[in-house]
Amino acid sequence: MHLGKIPRLGGVPILVAASCISTAMLMLSNAQFQISWLAIPLLLLVSISLIDDRLSVNAWIRLAIHLLAGAIAIFFIFYRSSNDSALSTAHELPIWLLFVAAFVSIVVVWCTNLYNFMDGANGLAGFMGLIGFGTYAIAATMGASILGSFLSIYLSILSGAIAGACGGFLTLNFPRPRVFMGDAGSVPLGFMMAVFGLIGVINQTWPWWFPLLVFSPFIVDASVTLARRIVKREHIWEGHRQHYYHRLILICGWSHTKVALAYAALMLSVSATGLYLLRTDNLFSVAETHQLSISTPSILWGWVVIYGLLLGYLEWRFLIQKQKKQ
Repeated sequence: MHLGKIPRLGGVPILVAASCISTAMLMLSNAQFQISWLAIPLLLLVSISLIDDRLSVNAWIRLAIHLLAGAIAIFFIFYRSSNDSALSTAHELPIWLLFVAAFVSIVVVWCTNLYNFMDGANGLAGFMGLIGFGTYAIAATMGASILGSFLSIYLSILSGAIAGACGGFLTLNFPRPRVFMGDAGSVPLGFMMAVFGLIGVINQTWPWWFPLLVFSPFIVDASVTLARRIVKREHIWEGHRQHYYHRLILICGWSHTKVALAYAALMLSVSATGLYLLRTDNLFSVAETHQLSISTPSILWGWVVIYGLLLGYLEWRFLIQKQKKQ
């Protein structure tokens, strides 16, 4: 998407900032084991990503490391991070829970790569981090004020640190790109996007739909694009320029700035919707399980319809533009 070579290590300072904040938090807390395990999968992801940024690493090797990191995360989230009593031995685990853990692990791996897919146009990954993790921070702060748990407080501070660091990264990536996150930044951020969302659900900081709604502009783009490539029997592990943000620039002639601002506006809209639903439905309750009110499903389905119409409109625009060029 760019004519010249641009440095791809802009994500490293974001991780350094988050690491400094998390280290300080762990030193001041008495529950280090609840969250310090994050260092293990993150080190795996950062290491393989740094190597891939300098030397091309086989896609299957990267996938294996991502799967390992996802499995580690799921293990600790379910059996170490939860405030509930953990099952002590493997033979006590119900079979259905193992299938759920495997599915969630795959979702974490998908989100890990999703963030990397979107780091291809000026400002996209930076705005996603600024708005997405910023929304996490606000929601976790709202939850911490009621739940009073260490994990909610930690999610709030660490998400805020990541959002702030992404804001600093934007000054070097938007509107003129002097650096990109690279795999070493985007892959760990995608991992934390999924893991933070899952921790928040298990810790009852927010309901299951909240992380999906907040990051839905990028989840929808990447997931629909992947599905289209699978249907066309293309090599999904190879680089391409078929995302909707790619085609808006290449086919419709949009500038990188216009695309980034459009995605940012959409993400602000869904994030504001999510925070509104958390507040109005009074979902922050220690005594009660999160229950969706009548209005919440209607609004969530409304966004599904909006995305369907938006994707249909974009496909029509792409078709019209191609016909004009022919």
